[in-house]
Amino acid sequence: MKKIFNILRLFLNIKKISKDPNDTEAALSVADNLYSLGLLDPEVQFIKSNSKNVEHINSQYMIAEIKLDELQKLPEGTLGKAYSDHMLKHNLQPDFYKVLPIVNDTTYVMMWMRQTHDFWHTITGFKTTIPHELGLQSFMHAQVRTPLASMLIGGRIIAATFKNFSEVAEIFDAVAHGWIMGKNADSIFSIPWDKKYAMPLADLRKEYRINPL
Repeated sequence: MKKIFNILRLFLNIKKISKDPNDTEAALSVADNLYSLGLLDPEVQFIKSNSKNVEHINSQYMIAEIKLDELQKLPEGTLGKAYSDHMLKHNLQPDFYKVLPIVNDTTYVMMWMRQTHDFWHTITGFKTTIPHELGLQSFMHAQVRTPLASMLIGGRIIAATFKNFSEVAEIFDAVAHGWIMGKNADSIFSIPWDKKYAMPLADLRKEYRINPL
């Protein structure tokens, strides 16, 4: 019965995010449902195929605290300043996500991806519009094989086909760019973002072979 309940909740939340991929609460709930159903295991195994990622997961490293006001003092063009600009522009909070207890590799990956989500926005250049959010999801799928990405992308394309057909082409453009960018880039999963705040964003992109949108 518990499995059936999780499947029903999964489809309910997929319906919500097909209407709005920026529905953070629904997206996080989908991830929780996928975890409960054991569907995140292939993602974790793919991430661990990279030895640097294995070392990072074993460390269970988390960023202690993100102070946007302090990051605003960094020079223009640095990772920290660009990230802070992104967060303040869109009225976002670094601790937006629901906290899960870290009890295994999968819950660590979930928490790390939640904490660093907007750093991925910053390094890739994807904005917070629906097509751009799905472009980032495509990049993430190329990088870590997250099943959440295919659900978000597929659900929104279906919804847009019926309600806003002109959006479909924009989604495909962003998704195609994100996929190619993610495939060509080195893995960014284990970047210690808080130790790179003062680094020029252009240099970080070059180091990881990121071709931003």
